[in-house]
Amino acid sequence: MEQKYYYDATNGYSFDSYVKFFKSLRQKGNAKFVYILREKDLLKGDLNCQIENINKIIELMTKNGIKKDEFIISFLHDKTLKTNSNESCKVLYELEKHFDGYHLGIESGDVTWSSEQIINANKKIEDIVKEVKSKDLSKLEQLFLVYTIITQKIYKEASSIESLYTSREVFGVLNSDKIVCVGYVELLKEIMARLGLGNDIQIFSNKVKLPNKNRTEYHETCIIYLKDEKYNLDGYYYCDPTWDSKRDGDTSIRLAYFMLPIREIRNINSLIQTYPIRYDTVEHITATYNNIATYHRPQYADQVSLGQTSVVLTETFEEFLNNDKRLRALIGKENEFTNLPIKDIYKKSPQFTYSLIRQRSKEYSLDTMLKLIKNVLKATNKDDTDEIINQKVCRIYKDNYYTTQQKFGRNAFSSFSLYQNRMALNNKNLDKSTKEILLSVIPKNKEKEM
Repeated sequence: MEQKYYYDATNGYSFDSYVKFFKSLRQKGNAKFVYILREKDLLKGDLNCQIENINKIIELMTKNGIKKDEFIISFLHDKTLKTNSNESCKVLYELEKHFDGYHLGIESGDVTWSSEQIINANKKIEDIVKEVKSKDLSKLEQLFLVYTIITQKIYKEASSIESLYTSREVFGVLNSDKIVCVGYVELLKEIMARLGLGNDIQIFSNKVKLPNKNRTEYHETCIIYLKDEKYNLDGYYYCDPTWDSKRDGDTSIRLAYFMLPIREIRNINSLIQTYPIRYDTVEHITATYNNIATYHRPQYADQVSLGQTSVVLTETFEEFLNNDKRLRALIGKENEFTNLPIKDIYKKSPQFTYSLIRQRSKEYSLDTMLKLIKNVLKATNKDDTDEIINQKVCRIYKDNYYTTQQKFGRNAFSSFSLYQNRMALNNKNLDKSTKEILLSVIPKNKEKEM
């Protein structure tokens, strides 16, 4: 079993004590000492400055009896800063050439990724970004298009001889055919960050558990803050790209779990519950799985845990909520929480905090969803006639309507629910093409009753 022991140069612990522990690991088998720096450090100073810094680390390792093939110098990929690894990778590539024979890379998950792997992943990301930017889409439309692109990847777990992060980190997902729930979310976050939409869209990994009769499973979805004036949306939404992902032989565009208002989560048939997650931005993990044992591995955490009835905050999400002026306005001027920061409100009443997020999750109509689908299809299929576009919209609607009937409860109200269908059909100003789409899911003998 490979053992990786991480020394994070920023955590304030004694380097000598880490060396001592590593040598005890080394006696038991194959072990690597991973000296961790930050990816943003690659962008500080010129190349000569970077070379001098690496030389000092190599000298320190050698002085402490750690051999050349026993250590890795790796730069931790910073998810919270949304660092564009294109620029850092250029510097890494030059360092790899200069320090030929030494193991350098960028750390994400428990894998030290090479510049070659990062360049390959970045090329795929930039191709998607270029495609999306060429379409002149609103922020919601850009999110929609990226969502439909990444959910075309078929769920596939890493093998028992691979790192789990082959299917969980962007660099792994784009250098393999493996992807699981964490991978879908990380890929969505990375591409949206590269689109440079600023504070109008923020995506947080949402860690939840799914208890059932046999066992409790752990799952990752995402909570998205989105502001889009074209569609009059400004609030927090729930997305599950894994449950919307493509199946073998499937040509559908799945959207049943796309941009759900927070209160709709409780109408999903599966139980979705929170669990305690680390509050700090950086967590240090010790774990063993597959053929890798890791010790004190640092990992950036851009997370929240929000389920059907409650929420667990992290530092990053809490800070974002605290700066949300509309959410602050919901607290009101004459109650015990008026002047408190979100972290203190959460300590006093997690349920009140959850209710605030729910109130900042604006519901939207089926008509909005159909317009969104149609607008993106028109932008991405310019040669299609209106008739063909309407046929595609109808197919997407039908597929997701039937999924919603199966996977959501009777009180579901989101875009593809029976409730939204009936509400829209009661609209006397409904245009003919939209009415035909809505009627496509109603049995013929029921149409006469409408």
